[in-house]
Amino acid sequence: MYTESQRKIFGPINPGNGQPIYLDPLAVLRTLTEELGGDPNEAIAVYNGTAEGSTPVAQAKAEGELVRASRRALQLVDFDPYSGEGATDQDALDHLHNFLSYLEGNG
Repeated sequence: MYTESQRKIFGPINPGNGQPIYLDPLAVLRTLTEELGGDPNEAIAVYNGTAEGSTPVAQAKAEGELVRASRRALQLVDFDPYSGEGATDQDALDHLHNFLSYLEGNG
């Protein structure tokens, strides 16, 4: 049995409903990879404009793909424009950034 400090768990994060959750990093990375059809770093490079041939349209498409993949992988609650509750697209990108930073430090 592992101690809490030995377990590799990402979180807590607020998925958009105020209830903190913890996530299995391997499951998150697997879902990101599946949702993006390959290495998440490739979609991030297009989004950031650092991939060869990146255009504003390609960047916008990559942003949408990253948001959708992040929502699924990080179990985020969809934003509800009528109540203002849930995770916005920017929240999804911020959580993705935090997750990737976590992987760099703990991977």
